[in-house]
Amino acid sequence: MLKAIAVRIACLVLAMPAAAQCQGDINGDGKVDAFDLAVVLANWGTCPATIASVTPLTGSVLGGTTISISGTGLSTTSAVIVGGNACTGVQVLSPTLVRAVTPAGAVGLASVALTTATGSVLAPQPFNYVQQSVTSIVPSTGSYTGGTAITISGAYLAGTTAVTIGGVPATNLQVVDASTVTAITPPGSVGSVDVVVTGSKGTVTAVGGFTYSAIQVPAWATLIEAQPDPAVVYDAAQRAAIIATGLAWRVRDTATQMEFVLIPPGTFEMGCSGSNQYGCNGDENPVHQVTLTNAFYLGRYEVTQAQWQARMGNNPSWFQSASSQVPAAQVPNRPVEQVSWNTIPRSKGSSRRRVCVCRRKRSGSTHAEEARQRRSTVGQRTQAGRTMTAKLGTSLGTTRTQPAKPAQWAARQPTASACTT
Repeated sequence: MLKAIAVRIACLVLAMPAAAQCQGDINGDGKVDAFDLAVVLANWGTCPATIASVTPLTGSVLGGTTISISGTGLSTTSAVIVGGNACTGVQVLSPTLVRAVTPAGAVGLASVALTTATGSVLAPQPFNYVQQSVTSIVPSTGSYTGGTAITISGAYLAGTTAVTIGGVPATNLQVVDASTVTAITPPGSVGSVDVVVTGSKGTVTAVGGFTYSAIQVPAWATLIEAQPDPAVVYDAAQRAAIIATGLAWRVRDTATQMEFVLIPPGTFEMGCSGSNQYGCNGDENPVHQVTLTNAFYLGRYEVTQAQWQARMGNNPSWFQSASSQVPAAQVPNRPVEQVSWNTIPRSKGSSRRRVCVCRRKRSGSTHAEEARQRRSTVGQRTQAGRTMTAKLGTSLGTTRTQPAKPAQWAARQPTASACTT
């Protein structure tokens, strides 16, 4: 009996007045006497349970989340209820710790309660049932032949186990993090299809999330984006011209990993327009109109020295040394220069259709270096007689300078790596 009284005093001592001088002085009058015993007898019995915390507070709508409940007086716990449904696997590990496995529930907040010998006690915070969600699929259009690399963004995707496109499993599934999943689309029928993401936190369907189109991807490339992005190709007529070709807008060369964009057929002014600083050679005039009847691919970025070296086996560039602005590690990322169209067949004739050079500067060279390059290479450029200002880049909203190509070369739909901003 004395042991039971001591246990009860331990419960009451939590509310002992600040003025109390010893543990048995429950009423705080400075002594332990019959008045304190009266308080103990008045509150005789089992202490009510309390819940301090529940972890984790988030779990799948499918259930199966193991939660830990901390508190006091939990020894007599007989049930754990979440959202009105009983948990399974209830374990009373100590008077202060209980574990259980959540049942299935609807998306949203659900109360957590314990059933003990003294009654039911409610947790101070609810449990949040969540489900996987998809906010975007990029790109959302790809070839019906499959092979489009897509990125699925959303919430609670860390436990993703499968992705289907139009009912067919996607390949190369990779969970990047809790909000990103990547995959490769399988072949499908032309039209919009559902994308279904399945994982540890449920299944979510993006209705019409991906559209298969009858576009062609070159055999030498992999698809990046099937149709032009309006945020990049802002001219509606240009977007329509690209789509009308039946070719993919953005692709990546398998051999070099260079990114290319499609330039649709069009007309531009070819020739040299003199300036106060530089004149024109006779073979660069007159300025005349040229029409390209076939679409071709143009490299999105300038050919770097490293890319040229890997493909051609040499580096003719003038700017090969590090500087105070460009560390040695970044030198290979400078654009290759001191080359012309004629350089390519002399080095490797078979590469002519895949390599083209732009003389604009990329990150890695300063404005001062660019100015020096213009002064040092102007003689070479005018001697070659093959430079032109072409509005081939208007589909990307820019005009750029690049070496001219023979008409028969353009007719073969070359895949040139040049410059795009």
